[in-house]
Amino acid sequence: MAERTHMRNYASNAVAQMVGRGFSLAATLTSFVLIARVLGPEEFGRYSYIMTFVAVGVTLAEFGTTAVLAKHLAEADPREAPSYWANFLWFRLLLVTVVLALALPTAFLVRPDLMPALWIGLLGLPVLATRFFEPVFQVYETPHYSTICSVSYAFVLLAVTLVCLEWWPDLFSLIVVYLLANLFYTVVAFVMSGRRIRPRFGVVRSTLRKIARLAGPVGVSAVFTIAHTRAAIFMLSALESDHEVGLYNAAFRFVEMVALVAAVLMNPLIPIFSQQARSDRDQLRRTYVQIVEGLVLVGLPVAVTAPFVSNEVIDLLYGTAFAESARVLDVFAWTFVLIPWALFSVALCVAIGVVRFGYWNTALAATLNVSLNWLWIPSFGVVGSAWASLVGEVQMLSVGVFFIIRNLGNVFRLSFWVRVLGLNGALYALLSLTVPIWGVVGVIPAALFYLVAIHPLGLRPEIFTNVQGQP
Repeated sequence: MAERTHMRNYASNAVAQMVGRGFSLAATLTSFVLIARVLGPEEFGRYSYIMTFVAVGVTLAEFGTTAVLAKHLAEADPREAPSYWANFLWFRLLLVTVVLALALPTAFLVRPDLMPALWIGLLGLPVLATRFFEPVFQVYETPHYSTICSVSYAFVLLAVTLVCLEWWPDLFSLIVVYLLANLFYTVVAFVMSGRRIRPRFGVVRSTLRKIARLAGPVGVSAVFTIAHTRAAIFMLSALESDHEVGLYNAAFRFVEMVALVAAVLMNPLIPIFSQQARSDRDQLRRTYVQIVEGLVLVGLPVAVTAPFVSNEVIDLLYGTAFAESARVLDVFAWTFVLIPWALFSVALCVAIGVVRFGYWNTALAATLNVSLNWLWIPSFGVVGSAWASLVGEVQMLSVGVFFIIRNLGNVFRLSFWVRVLGLNGALYALLSLTVPIWGVVGVIPAALFYLVAIHPLGLRPEIFTNVQGQP
């Protein structure tokens, strides 16, 4: 009964966040595609470079504290929560200040040709680094606040982007309107959160140390993760040109969307994982296994299907100028399985307090990624960068799963993996027969075959049953 209650609470929070983020994703992707079409690969590469540089700054300013907020608020005494919330905000303000002090001169040294657009993006970090409200809305049982904030942000972002592309289609203006949309989100989210918890200001050093202790390993891991995932952007710019950066980022946008969706699904789980870690670790392991199997069942056929549809997808969204991005998308399709799995593994590790390996695990992935990019970009270009990222994802996930098994026990059911790999092999064989004959339409019978075969093979993930509350 407790498990079903947890999963119903998770479902309500995840659905609320998914609805809001669904609008946000749609608006973001639409504006992204329109910008790419208007600017073209070369100028779009410069835009991508600026956005990537700023994204690194956001990660540094976040430094793992959002996951810590979710854990601590779920465990906090309600009387102490306002003080904790205030100190969390002080901690984030300090991080943003430090990042700005380092990032502004660095930006000028590495890309003086992109000033002042790059600087204005960095100066917007105080509003870009405020995506930490979902845990507050979840803990205080107002997940619909998350929907309101994200939906309103989506409409504002799309509106200001369309106006900018019509009247001022230049890098500086595009960055400014992006910051304005995020400023709107920040104001709305602060107002909504104030209805449930108001910060009781006053610096409590023990609280700051508590945040820093748990956020440290997660934050360092996040920094190396962003280095791992964004290394290709900077190295392609240095070794090739902004044109290649544009081609790479057109495909990489799909990876970012998958990571964002996975993060939305992951965040509501951290309090649930934390509760199960204290009360029933065996149930925690079973929950994790169910989630992983569900992710594999949904993500693996996407990776298998990608090479049969990537050309059409890229041409439809970006146009023929980005045709080379299709080969990059073929490689990135495998991250549709790996990234959600890795993020849910991080959530589990935070819940059970096993986070110190993140220091060296993500550092190893970043080092591996940079080394492989250095070796493969001259020979294989943007496709080589995509493979370098994929290798790093496999390495990082493998280490995380090793520590989960070490602390919770085996998380792999051999019978499931044999059946799901066999089913996806059959899917690939069927696509190889239907797509050459019928084109993209040939994906439809293959997809129907996959969906129909799930039930007789006994592959329906238990997580779906638990969310619905059925026996």
